[in-house]
Amino acid sequence: MIADRTWFREGELAGMRYNLIAADKILSGAQGSRLGASTGSSLDFSDYREYHPGDDLRRLDWNIYARSDRLTVKLFHEEVSPHLDIIIDSSASMALDPGTSKAKASTWLAALLWTAARNGECTATGWSIADRIRSLGESARRPSEWEPLSFEAGSDPLRTISATGCIWRRNGIRILISDLLWQGEPSRAIKHLSENAAQTIVIQLLSEADINPPPAGRWRLVDSERNTSLDIFVDAATQAKYRNALRKLQLQWRDACRKHGTLFTTMTAEELLASGHPQALEQAGILSPG
Repeated sequence: MIADRTWFREGELAGMRYNLIAADKILSGAQGSRLGASTGSSLDFSDYREYHPGDDLRRLDWNIYARSDRLTVKLFHEEVSPHLDIIIDSSASMALDPGTSKAKASTWLAALLWTAARNGECTATGWSIADRIRSLGESARRPSEWEPLSFEAGSDPLRTISATGCIWRRNGIRILISDLLWQGEPSRAIKHLSENAAQTIVIQLLSEADINPPPAGRWRLVDSERNTSLDIFVDAATQAKYRNALRKLQLQWRDACRKHGTLFTTMTAEELLASGHPQALEQAGILSPG
């Protein structure tokens, strides 16, 4: 399934009501809108030091050289701006339900976060992750201009993250939007996801069908990402087992996030789209009304 561009446009519009809250430590890049503690290339003078081979010759102070015959370079405060990488799980499990609630909610939420980041004077870039990690466009491109986002891949994003490693902006903010219905140990994913990040946030986005097991009766379960199926009979015991398994998975992710200093929150796709307000992100201190 290909994401509808109207979902991105609706998310952009909703995002105009919010600002992304970025702590002072969440700073990245060589140029931007805020002054950092280290030296860089803004126009705010910091100090002098002796020239070293490889220094930018444009930073040489020729007046000092004329007076003392010493090569001296000017140092400037590093001017930096926070950066947000928004990572959308585009595996097939995100688009299984007939109403495509998870696919729509994830793209809508990603666009909202991008807009809120720009309102908060942050740059932002969208990414998709499934069988590979793919940039959806340069940071200057609005979500409504991103590359088409397809929710069809059958690969496990955990394997992709583990195999690829960290490719996102160093010292930036990273937000993962996923149902987290992955195989494997969550700590592996969080370790790679949070590597060299100033802040990492994991949003588990579930549909009501994910939360509530099917009614009693005979069902055929289809694994869309492995193209396999299993015929089962669902009764009260099976329903309880499913709920316990989901609860255990959420606890594993929550514990892994806590271990690596990552914020974890859960949202329901249908509730998010119906309300138009990501209240869980406001309560977690990620977004503030603009």
